Amino acid sequence: IENIALENNPRPLCELMQDNAQYWVTTDNQLLHIKFPAKVDCNGQYERIGPYFNMPPTGLDIPTLQKARAQFELVALDDEAGCPNSAIKCSHDFFATLFAFFDEVE
Repeated sequence: IENIALENNPRPLCELMQDNAQYWVTTDNQLLHIKFPAKVDCNGQYERIGPYFNMPPTGLDIPTLQKARAQFELVALDDEAGCPNSAIKCSHDFFATLFAFFDEVE
């Protein structure tokens, strides 16, 4: 957490990402990477997997494949995931931290 920039976060990284989306960055002005345990909810309200992966039947068309995008909905691990308690706690702690980031921004 100490390497997350406190000012001007999130912000566009147009030169690096070549779009106008908002990204969280580190104090070194690098894209923030966070690793955490979670489940992909393929039936969630916000998942957008199918429409983006309707590739043409002509095989692997590299330019088309490079433009492919998917949006996954992640949820915290629960007891049904069959994971160790430490992973479940880490997952819940991450989502609590993520929500705190968003509350701070708003």
